[in-house]
Amino acid sequence: MKDYEIPVHNILKYSFVFALTVSLISFLGSFMQEEIWSSVIYRVISNFLLFYSFSLLNLCLLKGFYNKSPLRDSYVSINNKQHFLCGVICTTAIFFGFHFLYAYLVDKGFISAVFVREEMARLGNWIYLFFFIASTVIYTMTYFLHNFIILQDMKVKVDLENSHLRTVNAETVNQLLRQQIQPHFLFNALNVLKSLIRKYPDTAEEYLISLSDFLRASVTQNKKVLVPLAEELKICHDYMEMQKIRFGNALRYEVNITDKEAGYLPVFSLQPLLENAIKHNELTAVSPLHIQISDTGGWVEVKNNLQPKRSLSESTGNGLSNLSERYRILSGDTVQIIENREEFIVKIKLLDAENLLSPTIETVEL
Repeated sequence: MKDYEIPVHNILKYSFVFALTVSLISFLGSFMQEEIWSSVIYRVISNFLLFYSFSLLNLCLLKGFYNKSPLRDSYVSINNKQHFLCGVICTTAIFFGFHFLYAYLVDKGFISAVFVREEMARLGNWIYLFFFIASTVIYTMTYFLHNFIILQDMKVKVDLENSHLRTVNAETVNQLLRQQIQPHFLFNALNVLKSLIRKYPDTAEEYLISLSDFLRASVTQNKKVLVPLAEELKICHDYMEMQKIRFGNALRYEVNITDKEAGYLPVFSLQPLLENAIKHNELTAVSPLHIQISDTGGWVEVKNNLQPKRSLSESTGNGLSNLSERYRILSGDTVQIIENREEFIVKIKLLDAENLLSPTIETVEL
């Protein structure tokens, strides 16, 4: 979640409940006084409009001061002197407006003057100080009520985002480790290594180095969320070096990246795409599988020619979907998938250093 928006619906809902509660209390209190029904109705309606207008005013100030505030600045709506002072002035004006409206209605004979307590009438000009204090107290209650609603909404959203990201990232890492460090993967790798040691010792040494680097990266980087593009390409290089030794001329791999320090990617986002291409396509010396990684306009593109196998091994289908979901949470963007009769292409947008400052990323722990 890159930007936070004020929960307008929740604020309006709870403000309505708050104003309605005050009006009901006022209505019940009217039975303790000798008032005609016109005064009772005025008391209830005016209290509701007064309290709800204060809420609408503060909501407008919130929208004006903090439109789409960054999520990491969760303190922005609290202890802001300009916001609070502006609200006090406006609510005092509204309070006085209701008072003058009442005086006008009394003069015209629309409501009874009994609505005003005798003690308040004896205050004289001090009544305006009373109105200022009353309006300030009511606005302060509204101000902190809205801040409480916003902070609670922020907390819920942050907790949900972090929980969702931890779950998706853990599932992806676990699936990756099951697919890559499972017995059949090690069995195939060791078989290839055994064959190479007897016939091609030098090649076997290169294969062992690539295997060691790949396994080390699989274990040590599973707690990371984002890694530099260069590190992700190194993982791909180690993996593809092993596969090229295994498949020979049936597999061709090419990297055309102009700037390997251009940005960041979710950890283990490219290697599963290479594995899927090898897993689901035919590889022969006559019809080799071509896999290419390139960058275009801030996007990393993984492309391979389509040579679908006649019989596919069992697949969960979660790798690409989990990558898409992780990427959506981290950046708000989507992974682009393009498939035609000749090619299968997956495009991932590079992330910049600002993504590393997100609270959602910093709080992820596996």
